[in-house]
Amino acid sequence: MAGLGGEDYDGLTPAYWQNIIGKYVTKGKIGVNSTTDEEAIFARRSIIWGCPVFEGYFTGTIGGVNRLQTGYGMNAEARMREDYPSPTNLSLSGSPTNTAAIEKAMIRTYSWGRWMKQTEFAKPAQRALIADCRFWSLEALNPPGGVIPGQEVRPTATYTSAVSGQTTFDFYRHGRTPPVEGTQYSTSGGSVAYNILYCDGHVATATDRKEAYLSVRMKFPG
Repeated sequence: MAGLGGEDYDGLTPAYWQNIIGKYVTKGKIGVNSTTDEEAIFARRSIIWGCPVFEGYFTGTIGGVNRLQTGYGMNAEARMREDYPSPTNLSLSGSPTNTAAIEKAMIRTYSWGRWMKQTEFAKPAQRALIADCRFWSLEALNPPGGVIPGQEVRPTATYTSAVSGQTTFDFYRHGRTPPVEGTQYSTSGGSVAYNILYCDGHVATATDRKEAYLSVRMKFPG
C-alpha cells in the first residue's frame, strides 16, 4: 500500500479509515478533504454517510457537518487477545502492536505498513470491525462490576474517558432513546438496537449493550 500523498489520497494528512476505503466505495473524495459545500454534500450521499437515521454532528465547517465523525466507528484492535487489556485498564490504548492493531488502520500519518488478512483476526465471527458509532474509533471502556453507564447526550458526543464503562457505540441508532437524565440517557427504558459488521463479514443488530463490550474487548466485564 502506498504512503500518503500522490494518486492514492491526494495528500490528505492524516488519513482516517473512512478516507482509506473512500476511494473504493464513493464516486468522489470523501469527507474531510471537501473544499466546498457542494463537495461536502456529495460526500454525505456516499455509502459511508449512508445510514438513513444518522443526522450527523453539525458544525461551522464546510458543508455544515462534522466530516470526520461519519456515524461509523472502526475497531483497530481486532487482533487483541482475550487476556488483554487487563480488567484494570479502562481503555484499549497502549496495547502491544503484535497483539492488537489492524496495522493502525484507523488513522495513518506516514507509513502504511501491512494490512491484516481476515484469517489473522482473533475470533472474527465475534469481533466487531465496524459498527454504528458516535466517533471514528470503536471503543469500549471497562465497566467495573459490569455496570454500564448511560450513553452520553451531547451534540458532538463521543464518550468521556474518565467515566468507567463508556463506549463510542451508538446504542439507540436503530432503536428508541430512553429519557434523558442530566448529560446521559437513562439506563432504563428505550430500545437498544445498533448494527455491527464483524470481522468475518457478517452483520448483526445487537439489542444488548453488553454486546458492545464483548465484540471489542471479547469479555464482559473487564
